[in-house]
Amino acid sequence: MLSFLINLYPYKLDFKKKEPIELNISIKNMDNRLKSVIINIYLDNTLSFNSKALKSSLIQKINPLQNNEEKHFRFKIYPSKGMHPGKSVHSGIVKVYEYLLDSGELDNVYEKPIKINVF
Repeated sequence: MLSFLINLYPYKLDFKKKEPIELNISIKNMDNRLKSVIINIYLDNTLSFNSKALKSSLIQKINPLQNNEEKHFRFKIYPSKGMHPGKSVHSGIVKVYEYLLDSGELDNVYEKPIKINVF
């Protein structure tokens, strides 16, 4: 079993400044077995992980994740060229796949939505 937390900083994306916000992800192995973890992040086409080009998906692998070990990741999210100014909400999803390290068997899948307010 994993503990899986996400948060955004700052909470809102300022379109005029073109500065990114940070998506922070924390994952902790709450089990006594070694785990292999894959994080998939998908953004809608108005957001990007790159300031120059559209990159709306990302994969991060963690191998192995020890018992009670916690890992933290930070990803910058930028407005893409298709975004228009004005108050709006853009979305994405974070999926975490938990595998047993010894057998490679899929143990669990976790999903959390991302809501990004733009002004």
